Formats: sequence, C-alpha cells, structure tokens
Amino acid sequence: MGWIAIATGAICASCSSSGDADGTAGHDPSKPTYALMSFVFADQGTSTYVNLFDSLDITSVDFAKAREFSGVAGTAAIGGRLFVSDGDSPVVTRFDVGNRGSWKEEGRVSFANYAPRAPLFSNALAAPTRAYMAYNTVDRAVWDPLTMQITSQQPHDAQLPLVRDGFKVDAASARGIVVRDQRVFWPVFWPNDDYTSFSKTSLIPVYDADTNATRALLETECPGLDFATQDEVGNIYFSSWIFSVPGPHYHTGAPKNCAVRIKKGEERIDPDFSLRFSDLTDGREAAAFSYIANGKGFMAVFHHELVPAGVSQKEAVEGNYWRFWSVDLTNKTAAPIEEIGLFGGGYGTFKLDGRTFVLLVSKGYASTTAYEVLPDGKMVKRFESRGWGHDLVKVK
Repeated sequence: MGWIAIATGAICASCSSSGDADGTAGHDPSKPTYALMSFVFADQGTSTYVNLFDSLDITSVDFAKAREFSGVAGTAAIGGRLFVSDGDSPVVTRFDVGNRGSWKEEGRVSFANYAPRAPLFSNALAAPTRAYMAYNTVDRAVWDPLTMQITSQQPHDAQLPLVRDGFKVDAASARGIVVRDQRVFWPVFWPNDDYTSFSKTSLIPVYDADTNATRALLETECPGLDFATQDEVGNIYFSSWIFSVPGPHYHTGAPKNCAVRIKKGEERIDPDFSLRFSDLTDGREAAAFSYIANGKGFMAVFHHELVPAGVSQKEAVEGNYWRFWSVDLTNKTAAPIEEIGLFGGGYGTFKLDGRTFVLLVSKGYASTTAYEVLPDGKMVKRFESRGWGHDLVKVK
C-alpha cells in the first residue's frame, strides 16, 4: 500500500514551494482530504493519476481532475502531506494538497547517487524523520521526510544470501514491509527473472529503526513473501503476492504458498501458527492474506480449474481466474465471497476513518472495482475506475 508509516509529525513549512501562496485556497478545513492513486497501462507507456476527494463516499473517478505523473509513481501520506515518488526519475517530492484539488510543492529529495529511479515499491517510513529507499535490491539509503535530506546508507547484512537455488535475491515491495516497535521487518525472497519460479524459502530480516543494525534473519518455508498485514494486537502476518501462486499448477515440485506470523513484541516466526492456503481451498493456491478484524480476513485464490489449456503461467497470473475468499483464522476455514465475481488477482485493503475498502483489479490490471466492507461483513460495490487503483490514503 504505497509506503508504510507508523507515525506522523509536523512537516517543514519553510521549504521551497509553488502554487497557492498560503496553501489554503484548495482546502476546506471542515473536511478531510483523501487521495486515490491509479496506474494506467498503455502501449505508449504507463502513467500514474492521483485524484483528491473530501469524502470516502466516492461514486466515480474522473481522471480529467487528477494530477498526472509519468511512469509507475508512488504515494505516501505523512504528517498531513502527500509524498510522490517519480516513476521515471530518482526523485521524491512532498506536496501540500487540498481537498478542492490544489497541489503545492514543498520540497524534493534525489536518490540519483543510488539508483536511476526512486520507485514506489522501495520506500518505507520508520518514523517522522526516518525513511528508507532500497537500492541494489537489498541495500538501503536512509532519508528524512522532514528535511528531505539523505542522512546515511546501510549495506545489506553479510549473512543475507544474494543467490539461492540459482535465483537472485529480491526484496519485498512496500506492501510487504512493516514497521513495528521501532523494528523494520523487510522480507526477501529468490525468484527467477520472469517471476514464474521461486525458491522454496524466504527470509525476513529484522532491522533496528534507530541504529539500522540487523537484529535477526528469520527463515520461513513460504515462497515469495511480499505482502504483510497486522491484526488488532500487533501480530504481523506475511504471505506471498500473486506471482508465486500459479507455480504448483504449472511445475511439479513448485513450493506451496502460505502465511507466517510474528507475534506482538517478538522477533521470531511463531512456531504455533500455520496457514497453508491449499489446505483451506480444496487444493487451490492463494496469495495476499489481509487481516480485517475479529480473527477474519481475505485472500486472493487462484482457481486453476478455470484456466484454459494453452494459457501460459505469465498470462494466467494476471487473468480473471481468481476469486476473493474470506478466511476465519479461529476455525481455520475459508470460503469464496459470492457477491464478488472473478478478478485479476491483485488487490489492496485500506482502513480509513473506521471504514474498510477493498480495491480489486480486472484482467491485465485494466480497471479497478472498489468495495466497502460493512460492519456485518457484507461487501458493497462503491465505484469503478480505469487502471489499477493501487492506493487509497487519508492525507489530512
């Protein structure tokens, strides 16, 4: 879900700016400001659109009213400001945005000495004055969202294998990173070049957010850990994203997908927790377990029996061969949510102002359908939009 943040703070108001002189013309202080970020993929390239709203009761998304960014950009809402990572350059920009559609630039930080781009998938916020941008896959540049300055760099731990089972290491994107109790949990895994095969294990390095030192390297038997979620008490659940899921259907011996848990206050894999998805889904593989409340959550289940003969693994992973299932951790049961039809596998859950929204993508990530999860567990369709609705955040 964009960048992961555990705290907010005041943002420097003395940085260079453009737009409204006082930053208030585009904001109604009696209403909040929300931002929806969408990727639109086309033959001529990818564009990112950010729409601003003053209510979560969204019924339509008009890209003519959005701000456009090139490439696969990224957003984060921190301390009442919106941060955008450029999709085509190594720059992160901070904006003061208003719910009437205004944008006021307040500062930039460049990672040109580390990488050609500062992508959406490589940033994590550990505190109001400490964030990370990954480079060389598993090294980290430390930067300050308050001053918009890079403060240090942290090479990867020497004990972290860069190659395993013949595959090069990769690091979890922002959707798989968690910062809890001044600890940064940042999984790594080993895929082949086209993400169709994975090592049977993953690691979860645990970093100290104050010193940047590595506290632990936690070995897991789940492949491709690139999705994380937390429950009410602070337990963390890590599971795969969609790419490793079709593997067992296409390759004999491909690793089964699962989720692991790290309990609140601990820095080890919980030995008493086991969630192998195919045990709950009549043998189907699944991805992205997302905890909601009261021991229940969701996951994306790959219905391999719907894939026609001749469809490649790369085509299948983003095709409409997925169903949205509910999961009951207490009873270790799962079931498809009948009111939601087939979708393209990718999704995100967003908890804002006591409400929960789910954004599901269609085949090829061409469009997104948003649902709200009501207190009784029912899901109500709210809006549809072009492209991949990747982030829905509250700015102020």
